[in-house]
Amino acid sequence: MILDDCTHFAWTFPLRHKSDVLATLISFHAYVATQFQLPILCFQTDNGKEFDNHACRSFLRTQGIQLRLTCPYTSPKNARAERVLRTLNDMVHTLLIDAALPLRFWPDALATATFLLNRRPCRTRNSASPFHSLFGCSLEYDRLRDFGCKCYPNTTSSSPHKLTPRSIPCVFIGYPAESKGYRCYDPVSRRILTFRHVLFDETIFPYREHAPAQAPAPSPTPPGNLVLVPAPAVPRRARHGVPGPQNPHDAPTAAPLQQLGAATASPSHDNHAQLSSPQVVTNPASTASPPAAPSASHSPSTLAATPSPASSPSAAPPNPTHHMVTRAKAGIIVPNPCYAHVATADALPSVPRSVRAAMRDLDWCAAMEDEFRALQDNRT
Repeated sequence: MILDDCTHFAWTFPLRHKSDVLATLISFHAYVATQFQLPILCFQTDNGKEFDNHACRSFLRTQGIQLRLTCPYTSPKNARAERVLRTLNDMVHTLLIDAALPLRFWPDALATATFLLNRRPCRTRNSASPFHSLFGCSLEYDRLRDFGCKCYPNTTSSSPHKLTPRSIPCVFIGYPAESKGYRCYDPVSRRILTFRHVLFDETIFPYREHAPAQAPAPSPTPPGNLVLVPAPAVPRRARHGVPGPQNPHDAPTAAPLQQLGAATASPSHDNHAQLSSPQVVTNPASTASPPAAPSASHSPSTLAATPSPASSPSAAPPNPTHHMVTRAKAGIIVPNPCYAHVATADALPSVPRSVRAAMRDLDWCAAMEDEFRALQDNRT
């Protein structure tokens, strides 16, 4: 990318190899000397070896052009060129993604982005476009079309006989630099043709219709459907004095899962037991007070920590031998307030996957109106 520091006009050259830079620079120097009858006074670039080499320095020295290099690893020295390059990259991404075109069309998207950028009003040039500042010609914005839309060029001049179709469906991929027309891509023959008389259907994008459907973004799980699996080796005790595992270090790991399955699988127990709000179960080593267990309002034996029939009698924990009276032994279960809101989850709004989905969202429309109003206030 070459940027004119006076008019802010940009030229882009898609190259296959960095070794083609010198030949492109020589051609560009001849173009400027012929078209504008003005010499190039200074050439500023970064420390890339495609510019800072013996051949390039010899050419610039022969033409009397001063070479300026930025300090190593200081791209802000080329701040204006870097900003223009970033703008062009964003425009290329937008054009390709919006039209769902394959990546092989990136040179056409780059040429179209450069064409549009040079015709956009520039604030530092008193709202004059770079094209008008360089060539002094008026612009025709009515010939601009949506990149990647469906178009129908008039092919009667190249038809083999009068009974052939007068037009073929093509894809609009930009504007030619050599003529005042439109570049159309024929998906059947895979040829790029240039036509002057073209009809556009800017509501249809052929590649967008055949693009693979993207998977929808996973929606956040609401708090009511949040499933909490108890951690192993956590004691549980019913609030109505039903005995359970009393030693927190020897509690069976399968008992909480069996209790939860017994409470949810049996339909007869649903009419007699009501579960409290879910609580997050943590490791007993991290907190002194155990979390609250599900309470039973009418049937204390519904969620009792009794061993399942499949478990062997030898798996029952032994009774504690120490004489200390703890809250768990006394049947006092107090929930930890630190974990009161851990299981809650706010339903986050989903991000729109397309422009049409964003236009139907009132919040996104309001945000776009605020952004557009800010651009108008800043005159950008």
